[in-house]
Amino acid sequence: MPEETELRTVFLTQVKTRLSQRQKSLNWLADFSGVNRGYLSQIFRSQKTPTINIVARLAIALECEPWELLKD
Repeated sequence: MPEETELRTVFLTQVKTRLSQRQKSLNWLADFSGVNRGYLSQIFRSQKTPTINIVARLAIALECEPWELLKD
């Protein structure tokens, strides 16, 4: 079972990769997912841990399944 820090790294890598592939910004992700930009920024700085609902909202915005954001 992956450790929390590993899972967080995988999640952030997946989100960043998908944003880059779509040539979208963190602001776009915040707007499109409805997640507060400040909260997203805290997630990206490892100050907050996203809830399952946030993972689901980001997955919808990034056009993937939530589990895909957690898979290496």
